[in-house]
Amino acid sequence: MEGPLVSERRGVWWVLACSLALASCGDMEEAEDPDARLLEVGQATAECSTGVRWTGGLKGSPLMMPGSDCIGCHAEWDGPTFTAAGTIHGDFRDEEECAGVPGVTVQLTGADGRVVEVVTNAAGNFYTTAPVAKPYRVTLLLDGSRRVMPVPQSEGSCGACHTRNGKNGAPGRAVAPR
Repeated sequence: MEGPLVSERRGVWWVLACSLALASCGDMEEAEDPDARLLEVGQATAECSTGVRWTGGLKGSPLMMPGSDCIGCHAEWDGPTFTAAGTIHGDFRDEEECAGVPGVTVQLTGADGRVVEVVTNAAGNFYTTAPVAKPYRVTLLLDGSRRVMPVPQSEGSCGACHTRNGKNGAPGRAVAPR
C-alpha cells in the first residue's frame, strides 16, 4: 500500500521524465533537418528576396541548391529521380542558391484529373516521385492566395525554364502567390 508521499514522489518523477522526453523530442526535430544550418539567413536583398541563401555547395540535401535545375542536375550527378522538382521563390529575379518561400503548396493536376500536392521546405524546394499524367497543370497556394501556371506542362524540371531571366517563355523564377 502506497502512502501519499510515495505517490507524490512518483508524480514528481513522472513529470520530470515527461519533461525530459519532451525536451529530447525537440532535439530530435532539430536533428531531422541537420542541413538547416547551411541556409545562411541575412537581409532581403535584390539578389535574394527572402534574405536566405544556401551555402552548402553540392552537399546532398532536400534544401540544396534552390533555384537550380533539380532534375537535370540529379541526372548528371546520379541523384534521386523525381517526377517534378523545383523552387518557389519570393521574386522573379532571385539568383541561384537564394532560398525560396517555405510552406507553399504546389498542386500538380494530371491530365487524368489526379492531383499530387507537395509543400515547399525551408529552402522553398519541393519534389515528388509520384506519377503525374502529362500534360499537367500547376497551381501554387499560400495563405489563401493562388497562382496558376497558364500553360500545361510536360517537363518536371521547373528550374530548367524558371531561371533568373526565364527560358522558353517563363517570366523568370516560379514565384509564390501574394
